[in-house]
Parts: sequence; structure tokens; C-alpha cells
Amino acid sequence: MSASKWKPYPSYKESVERESIQIPSHWEMISNRHLMKLRNQKVGEDWSSTDLLSLTLQGIILRDIDSGVGKYPASFETYQIVEKDDLVFCLFDIAETPRTIGISKQRGMITGAYDVLTCVNGILPNFIHDYYLAIDLIKGLEPYYTGLRKVVRTDTFKQMKTPIPPLNEQLKITKFIQNIDVLTTSLQRILKEKIDLLEEKRLALITQAVTKGLNPNVSMKDSGIQWIGEIPEHWGVTRLGWHCTMIVPMRDKPASLEGEIPWIRIEDFDGKYIGKSKSGQGVSRDLASEMNLKIYPIGTVLCTASCNLGTTAITTIPLITNQTFIGIETNNDIDSNYLYYFMNAASEHLQNLSSGAIQQYLSRDDFKSIKIPYIHITEQQRIASYVDKKVNQIDSLVQKTKTKIDNLKQYRTALISAAVTGKIDVRESV
Repeated sequence: MSASKWKPYPSYKESVERESIQIPSHWEMISNRHLMKLRNQKVGEDWSSTDLLSLTLQGIILRDIDSGVGKYPASFETYQIVEKDDLVFCLFDIAETPRTIGISKQRGMITGAYDVLTCVNGILPNFIHDYYLAIDLIKGLEPYYTGLRKVVRTDTFKQMKTPIPPLNEQLKITKFIQNIDVLTTSLQRILKEKIDLLEEKRLALITQAVTKGLNPNVSMKDSGIQWIGEIPEHWGVTRLGWHCTMIVPMRDKPASLEGEIPWIRIEDFDGKYIGKSKSGQGVSRDLASEMNLKIYPIGTVLCTASCNLGTTAITTIPLITNQTFIGIETNNDIDSNYLYYFMNAASEHLQNLSSGAIQQYLSRDDFKSIKIPYIHITEQQRIASYVDKKVNQIDSLVQKTKTKIDNLKQYRTALISAAVTGKIDVRESV
């Protein structure tokens, strides 16, 4: 999809104020000082009866002072009043800040570090918001940065000029953007629901295969494992610790360990295999030994033992983790690929084994006590191979759907930018 469906305006003119900028012939470049006025009104003693607001990626949201989440000052007297439809600009640390512009949907107060502005008559707050949001998404204020904190000074911002159409056209552009938002939000919701269904299908397929096998006509018996239920009659039941080793730190440096060893965190788990740290962080073997960090060899079934309990991957290179992971080394009668899928199926049930009173945690003994079906190694391998094929098909569909969502977001961004800068004429579309 592209913005090519919409035509440009009949004629354009060069902007005198900013080189290489073209705007529709009937638009004007107007200084921000003539479009917006600083509110600059402290809340004072009324802060206790005023809602606290915050500028986020989702726009300006209401914060709950009494929630206990986050750090707050003892008094908010120096915070600024924000009225409905006021614009809030964060004009410092712009390169790093997640959002530079927001429009308030209610009265409240916000930190004095921000600039709170109200639009003058004839200027639609939503239009100014949409324009500067489009600028923010491409960090378009970069030419105006000053200092190490990349600040756009208030006086500089006031002198900047914004392309402004007539008021009735501002209304049409903002209505067009609202329609686009409704459409793209609806489509994204449908696509996300599709991903959720695919993920449910993925887990159901894995669980069915690793607990029931591949033959739907085989005789079944009770496994004695509550979450599994029945298993094929020729399967047995055993404990993980009877067939696998919960790995201790490696004592001897293998020849393949050269340079820094990747240090893995939960954020690095993405799929069946894990072979690098996304952050690129690693440590030397000497430092790992000094810090008593675990080094897991290739082929380890690595499981989280606390945060995101039961998240699992198979190592493809020697890796380092902290103490919140358990490494499982399989023997000749347990296939690591089968075990990987079994742990995926069991992840939500592992919480029942948690021994942590405050934070969920599985000890080494907890992992050893996990009951698993006892299946001949060749059948485990057939199951794992089958699941590999089916899961890859589902994962491919999930990735394609995620790509569609990303493309939809890019389409929305491009369309909004084109509308608020006058590159497309949307007057007849609303």
C-alpha cells in the first residue's frame, strides 16, 4: 500500500522560509509564536486535587499517584497545568526521548520540564499535533538541536515556521487522519488476533504431539500426570532427573572458547535455538570463573528458572548465563529436540512446582522431579521432526502476519505525513 491513491494539490509554491520545502499554493508558513502560546501556569497548592499526566508513546496518559508504581516528588506544586486540547512538547533529549509531542484529552498537571502550549483561534490543536507527530517520527527537529542534551530552545521553537492550511482544510485533514487511524487500528487488531490464534494452534500442536504421539489410533492409558492425561499404551512415565544432567559450570576450557563468551539473558530467547547475545555483551572465561557464572556447552537445553518460567532454547555455541537459568544435558535415551518441545508444552504447568514465596523459582531438584513420558528415542526423534516441520509452517505464517502489521504502520505514518505536509490532497476524501 502507498499514498499514491491520493493526488497532489493542483499547484505548489516554494517556501521562502525553508529551502527545498514546497507547500500547496494557498497554504502559509507561519511562525509558531503566532500559532501557539505558552500556558506556563503552575498548579501550586491545587496539585492534590489535580490529575497527574504523563507524555508517553501512547500519547498523554493519566498516571495513578497512589499506585506505588514509579517515583514521585513529595509535592507537585511546581508542575504545570494542562487543559483539554493543550499541546505538550518535550524539547530536550530529543534523540533519545520516545515521544516529543502529545495532545491532552483532559485537564491535569505535568512536569515543568515540558513546554505546554495552547493554540490560538483559527489553529486546530489536532492538526498541529498530527504535523509534529509526523516530524517526531523521523526526528525532523534534529537541525534545531543545541548542546549535549540535544535541546530545541523555546525561543528557537517559537521562531520555527509550520505549514498551515485554512481552518476548514485543517478540519478535513484531521478527520481524514482519524479515519485512517480507525481503519489501520481495526486491521492491526484483526492481524494480531490471527497471530494469537496461530500461537494457540502452535502450542496445541506441540502439546498433542509430545504427549499423545503421532498415531491417532493407538490405544491409550492414564499417565498419572494431571496436565497430560492419557498417553499411548506403549509409553512409560519417568522423571527428568533420571535421564538428564542438570549441568554445573564447565571446568575445562574447550578449544572452541576463544575471546569473549556471549552472555545470554531472557531477551535473547527467540525461537528454538540460541547462539548469540542480542546486546553483543560477553565476558572472558577468567571473569566468568571469578563471577561464578555458568557456561553451557553446545546442545544444552537451556530453561529459565524464574522470570518467564519455562522459556526454553537449545544452545548452538558455548554460552554464559546468570543463576536464573537451568541447563539440561540429555543422555542417549532422551532427544534434546523432543525435550525442547516437551518443555514448551509444559511451561505453563511448571508454575505449580515453583518454590519461591515471592518470586516464582524452580530449583535444580524441581527440574529433576519433572515427570515426562518415557518413549523410545527413535519415536522421540520422529515426533520432534514432525513438530519441526509443522511449527516452521506456523512460524512462517506468524512472521508474514507481523510483516503485514509493520507495513500497515509504515503506511499509516507515510499517509499522515503526506496529508499534514500537503503532499496529497485529501479534501474530497472526507
